[in-house]
Amino acid sequence: MLADYTSNGKRDNLFAAPIKRDLLGTFGTAWQFEGESLSLKLEAAHNFGYASSADSDYKDIAHTGYMFYSGLDYTLGKLVSEMQFLLCSGNKVTPDMAGDPEALYVSGKNRAFSYFSPTNINLGDAISTSNATMLPIVAMGGGYGINYGVPRPTTFFAGDFENLIMPSIGFDYNFTDKLSVGLYGYYLMAFNRPVGTLDGEGKYLSRELGSEADLYIDYKVSRHLTVGFLGGCFFPGRFYKERRDDEGGSLFSPFVRGDGHASNAYQIEFYAELKF
Repeated sequence: MLADYTSNGKRDNLFAAPIKRDLLGTFGTAWQFEGESLSLKLEAAHNFGYASSADSDYKDIAHTGYMFYSGLDYTLGKLVSEMQFLLCSGNKVTPDMAGDPEALYVSGKNRAFSYFSPTNINLGDAISTSNATMLPIVAMGGGYGINYGVPRPTTFFAGDFENLIMPSIGFDYNFTDKLSVGLYGYYLMAFNRPVGTLDGEGKYLSRELGSEADLYIDYKVSRHLTVGFLGGCFFPGRFYKERRDDEGGSLFSPFVRGDGHASNAYQIEFYAELKF
């Protein structure tokens, strides 16, 4: 449970309602099966609580976001194959809400799966999902370097599990006790349809965000030192290739290019990890 009593004038609030108090909770459950060569993980979580409006003209905001995750691993000798699936709810927008980058969200519900509340985005500096393992290197900033991810339709940030449907498949192969290689593929889709404008008219945009391929190479020099390489390439989907003229972006829909084209994005890192 997160209790936020920040005064309204000091909040970075994405909602139009002025907030005097916000109580955001998350209830979750998990189940795991471990067999000789097969393992299965299931997780689900749901937000609860509400933000109290300081103005009777605006409704209180109920937190109703949810998420579901499943992971299946199969080990065959030195090969470990993995399939994962992630679904996270997001806030709904309409074409009428497009075109004004300064617009605030008017609703009595926060449908985005939330670790912190959109009524106070400042808290995002202290609460994040950086410890998650299902995190594409480029699209969601899953590497070691400073990368905040590729902007996408979201209430929060590109690296947060919100407004997202993401299946993944990959494998790790242990060539020796010291050398392992992993290759993973992801497909990203927005949970809700984003919006933008063209010729001054609001319109729905494609939910298809794109796909990504990531490569990991780890070598254990000693029990205290591991060196490695990781790299990823993000292939933008139809959302990034939409023609748009809302250059400042629209509500929960960032503007990236808008000319009907999009370029691939990639990231390469070399690292050394010390353990004591």
